[in-house]
Amino acid sequence: HTVVVACHFHDLIEAMEANLHAIDSGPSASELMDRVLMDQTCGQLEYEPRRRFLQGDPEALLCVEYSADSESELRERCDDLESRLRGAGLGYAYVRGFEASQQSDMWDLRKAGLGLLMGMRGDAKPTSGIEDTCVPVEHLPEYVARVGELMREHGVEVTTFYGHASVGVLHIRPILNLKERKGVVTLRALQERISDWVLEWGGAMSAEHGDGLSRSEWIGKMFGSRLVEAFGRVKAAFDPVCIMNPGKIVDAPPMDENLRYGDGYPESQVTTFFRYDEAGGFQQAVEMCSGVGQCRKKLVGTMCPSYMATLEEAHSTRGRANALRAALSGDLPGDGLDSDELYEVMDLCLECKACKAECPSSVDMAKLKYEFLAQYHGKRGYPLRSYLFARIDVLNRWLAPLAPLVNAIMRSAPNRWLLEAVAGIDRRRRMPALARQRFSTWFRRRQVDTSRPARGTVVFYNDTFTEYNEPEIGRAAVALLEAAGYKVVIPERLLCCGRPMISKGFLDGARRRAAENITGLMRYIERGWPVVGVEPSC
Repeated sequence: HTVVVACHFHDLIEAMEANLHAIDSGPSASELMDRVLMDQTCGQLEYEPRRRFLQGDPEALLCVEYSADSESELRERCDDLESRLRGAGLGYAYVRGFEASQQSDMWDLRKAGLGLLMGMRGDAKPTSGIEDTCVPVEHLPEYVARVGELMREHGVEVTTFYGHASVGVLHIRPILNLKERKGVVTLRALQERISDWVLEWGGAMSAEHGDGLSRSEWIGKMFGSRLVEAFGRVKAAFDPVCIMNPGKIVDAPPMDENLRYGDGYPESQVTTFFRYDEAGGFQQAVEMCSGVGQCRKKLVGTMCPSYMATLEEAHSTRGRANALRAALSGDLPGDGLDSDELYEVMDLCLECKACKAECPSSVDMAKLKYEFLAQYHGKRGYPLRSYLFARIDVLNRWLAPLAPLVNAIMRSAPNRWLLEAVAGIDRRRRMPALARQRFSTWFRRRQVDTSRPARGTVVFYNDTFTEYNEPEIGRAAVALLEAAGYKVVIPERLLCCGRPMISKGFLDGARRRAAENITGLMRYIERGWPVVGVEPSC
């Protein structure tokens, strides 16, 4: 049996004092999350229901978990904790989660908040460097107080605190703009002072995440010259030419030498087709990737299908975001987005938008790929394959009168070999068959029961595939609408929705097509007739 008690506090220091009482009660975990982290989920449709256990407006939460052989024992543990905290005047609410769903809400709130925090819009981001410190738990209240005062001294307006309070590990992330010199200088100053305190209390700068480039500079300070010399001898014995993860722990460069952004980071001047106002611009949309790596999943979820197939970093959402960032900053050969290396990285993206749904930072790689294709082919021209797919509506309209003959040709081995050679369409793939009768032809010829008064009129938007390839889906939709009592009409002039153009980077053409469709459908919308369809796109 397990229970999680969400203890609510008015400030962080109070939460850290309560943590000492919680530890004395023998929990299996005591986890901290602060207001900054929790606020990320506020107003988010997906996560708002998970906030239902929150009482009031806490500055900090301490989620204390207990395990026992019976629920009655768990209740005794909860009573003991609440008695300890109330007696010490710590906290104002103590929500008990006995059900798995309640516990899931508590833990998922932190997980979701962290993901949203790491995808923060704009140039100021939660920074690493002091995000893995550990000090003895009895010093946590003073440590948090010192860090808070230090942030105020350096003008850092927002800092988030979360972590494993039961073992003294706090993940502290100040929100800094490392594209500016001031942000870099501030980060160094914070590391210098905080490393002093960690050393003073016999703690560690790297409790879980490793030293890496961001903390290896402080190895000598933390371990002393004799141990650092020993580290060097071990490194030299196993890696004499220093090719295995160089610059970490041994012979480390300054922490501000290899920043992802850093002072002087070039700003992109790309004139885009899409708008990226929500992210703060195209470059900021690319930089939303925080490197968490949830796109490297193999067995669960949808993101990222190309990575699941190849297991190559370049074919993950993170790999593509890093490649785009490198191209924009001039680190890839070519002129910005006009890069062959970048094209290879972007090519296998299926544009499925699973990343937008599953990535903690909501990176929309499909949209970024559309933009890239428009920029890349805008300079180099579009291949035949792109034209064929982008204008599939025109191609189908030309071929529909000869559907039986066209289908036979498409199935033939010589034609499939030709399509592979000319358009890059794998010969093992079969092209969608054309229907013998177009949907609109069937619609005009069908018998309509006019004996009953209609509940209203509905405009059925017959997309390209419904029109030419799978009219039976459209016929079923019309039958359903008419059975529900509606009169069904279709647009007088059939136009593709333009989605295939977007997929292949014909964004100017897609914009014109969207405008034409809006004009054509407005006459129905102004009458109050709803427009419905059976596909999200062609």
